[in-house]
Amino acid sequence: GPVSNWQLNRFPWVFTILSDRVVPLEMPAWLAPVLAVLCACVLALATDPQCRFAGRYSEDALLHDSAARAAFLSDIVVMEGKFHAPGVGYDAVTGFTYDGHMLDYTTGDLLPGGLHDFSAASKESVHLAMIALALSNNSYAQTFLLSSQPGPLDPRTLAQSAKNLSLLLLQRKLDAYEAFNQSYPGYGGFLPWVRMDGGKLQPASGWEHQVPALDNGEMFWGLYACERVLRQAGEPALADRIQRYYQYQAQTAPTVFYTGLGNVRWVSLINDTAAPPTASNYYGPAYPGDPYEGELFTWFMDLFCEWPSPSAREEPWIAKRAMLAAVNYTTRAGITITVQRGYWYSAHENWKIAFLPYDAVSVTRRVFQNCERARTAYSADRAIAGMYACVNDVAAGPGLPIPDYISTAGVPPLAYETHVDWRFDVITPYSTYPLALVDQPSAMVWYRNMLLGPRMQGPYGSTEACNVNGTEISPLLTWDSKITSVLGLLGGVQRINEGALRDAGLYDRFATVADREYTRVFGAGPLPGEDAPYALPTAAVPTAILGNFTGC
Repeated sequence: GPVSNWQLNRFPWVFTILSDRVVPLEMPAWLAPVLAVLCACVLALATDPQCRFAGRYSEDALLHDSAARAAFLSDIVVMEGKFHAPGVGYDAVTGFTYDGHMLDYTTGDLLPGGLHDFSAASKESVHLAMIALALSNNSYAQTFLLSSQPGPLDPRTLAQSAKNLSLLLLQRKLDAYEAFNQSYPGYGGFLPWVRMDGGKLQPASGWEHQVPALDNGEMFWGLYACERVLRQAGEPALADRIQRYYQYQAQTAPTVFYTGLGNVRWVSLINDTAAPPTASNYYGPAYPGDPYEGELFTWFMDLFCEWPSPSAREEPWIAKRAMLAAVNYTTRAGITITVQRGYWYSAHENWKIAFLPYDAVSVTRRVFQNCERARTAYSADRAIAGMYACVNDVAAGPGLPIPDYISTAGVPPLAYETHVDWRFDVITPYSTYPLALVDQPSAMVWYRNMLLGPRMQGPYGSTEACNVNGTEISPLLTWDSKITSVLGLLGGVQRINEGALRDAGLYDRFATVADREYTRVFGAGPLPGEDAPYALPTAAVPTAILGNFTGC
């Protein structure tokens, strides 16, 4: 079969022998089957890496060897792709993401009855982004989508197989979105947290009469990326269907969420979910937006909703200016780094830079690069083996529940929130995804460092989280804590959405507002700390107590 570049990089001696020394002419009859078996074994290893692959790569190789990074990324997408399976990561009937699945604490296998059969638009955003990358001929994303399927992947049919699956998933998703809107028009075409019930989406418990803006803003940009690549792939009918869906959302969003003067109901309460959108059907407190992941919804409204006047269009940006602030972090070496103040300074807050082309605007690119310089320095200065992001807590042992979701995970000196009980004991691999978007080699080093922790690699890829002492893990697989890492390492969908915005004549508005709002705070000149390196890990997670999953 065909040999990929990364297989050649990992096993050059085999392919040298096969192509140059043995196969061409005078091969003994007994040698052919031996070589066939050897080649099959090598290709199997290259296609489906052992689940504990992180230790095969050195920090130095990931920093300085592009071939090693390519091989590492190939191993990542193969193993993380095991999560992309019906009944594990998504529902086969609707194509809708599941939140995730619990793991057996000892083996790393799926825990019977451990499916999280609920989800939200935010999880959809990541799945849609990965589909968009696959449709844009990203072979890593294609491998991710297909990795859970039985048998080895054939490079000759990889692109077409991934396209077929992507189209099927998008068709089923749109069927589910449209059916939900028909059954519950009061949501205005937006999605609450949902559960899968008999092949249909139903509001999850507690969401029967409310809908979030933030998650739907994230999902919009995943859909928008899919529309773009579908048109490029010669699938205009499905692209038109996506466009009609989000155009309806653009019509209803001001009614469902916006209260005027820049204020948004970030969770809109609904009187009657069976009634069509009218102003009297929605109520609840409204606030200015945030400069974090919530900004994706602000951009959706700015660029796609109708505004009564140019001044009205500016009100959401003006109202939320107080939250966009600069703050300095000083490293142990005495280097000052100017960054954007976070809420908790959790990596989760930088979701927006995976979806929109902030890196194409000078000031925002430099601010977000500095944010990761500070994030890495904070952990390295304190000999923390990983970095922080909001995540599910660790469980004390087999059969014991995950206590709760940890929100207070971040960098206190860079956060608005100060009077909270911070959790410094739990780290998660997905804390690397914003770093991956600005410096992939450094992100790979931090990601590897956390994967080397106890039971952090299993039959379905990376584990949700572990504590810094190496005594407890969060035995869970979720889109948030796994596939954001993959999306970051693949560069997100900024380029896809930048192209779509340019084609629609909307990019200049994006670039102008992003530059204006950030220059107000950070200025137009160089930022303190721009020359600082990205810090690297200065500690490891102990492995002696827990060891590895027995199933890996």
